[in-house]
Amino acid sequence: MNGYNHEEDLRARKKRATLERQQLFKHLGVVRAFTLQTLDGLTPAQWTTIPEGFPNNILWNAAHIATTQARLLYRLSGLPIPVPDDFAEKSARDSSPKEWAAPMEPGEVLDILNRLVPQTIEDDDAGKFSEFAAVELRSGLKLDTFDEAVLFAIMHEGIHIGMIMQLKKLVK
Repeated sequence: MNGYNHEEDLRARKKRATLERQQLFKHLGVVRAFTLQTLDGLTPAQWTTIPEGFPNNILWNAAHIATTQARLLYRLSGLPIPVPDDFAEKSARDSSPKEWAAPMEPGEVLDILNRLVPQTIEDDDAGKFSEFAAVELRSGLKLDTFDEAVLFAIMHEGIHIGMIMQLKKLVK
C-alpha cells in the first residue's frame, strides 16, 4: 500500500529535526571557536579595562555570552543553569564589573565558554531539552522553541564578539 504512513512520517520528521538541530549546534560551535580565538592572548589589563564611555569590559562580555546561553537554553527548558550563580549574577544583562565585590577570573570564563557548547550537545543527546517555556525578549522577539533560542544565542554571541573586538582595539 502506497498511502500515508503516520509512523514513517513521524520518523522522517524526527530525522529532519535532528539534522537541523545538529546544524544549529555546528554553527554554535563555530561561533564559539571564533569567540575563543578572539579572546586568545589577552593580557590581564586587556581583560579588565573598561574604556571611557563603555559600561563593561572584555571579561564581562565573554562571561555574558556564557550566562545568556545558559539561561536561554537551560533555564527556559526547566533545567538548572550550568554556570555558578555568582558568575551568572555578575554577567547578567544590565550588570557591570564596576559593581563586582570580587573580580571574575579570565580562566574561569574561558573554562565555562570551552565546556558549555559540548555540554549542551551532550545534554541534548540525553533528551534533557524536551520542554521549553516560550519567552518574549525586551526587543519584542519571541522565542517559542529551543531551536529558536539556539539561533538567538548564536546571534547574541556575534553581537558580543563585535563588542569584544571593539574593546580590544581600545585597550591595546
